[in-house]
Amino acid sequence: MKLHEAIEQAVDQWFRPVAWRGSGMAFMLKKGETYVVPNSHGGRKFMTTVTGELAGDWEILDPDDVLKERASR
Repeated sequence: MKLHEAIEQAVDQWFRPVAWRGSGMAFMLKKGETYVVPNSHGGRKFMTTVTGELAGDWEILDPDDVLKERASR
C-alpha cells in the first residue's frame, strides 16, 4: 500500500515503510500528526525524509509486533 492508504487505514494501529521491517520502529497518528514510536514519552513528532520510503510500499501492523522486533534487537 502507499502512504496515503496507510494513513487512512491506521486506526489504533501503527504503520511504516516496508523498508523499515525489523527496525523496531513505526509511526502512529495522534491528533492529525505523525509520531515515531515506540518512545518512552509515547512517541515524538517525526516523519521520514527519505523520498524512496515515502513513495514506496507501506504496511499497517499491530504495535505489539513492533515492540517484539525492538525486544529482539
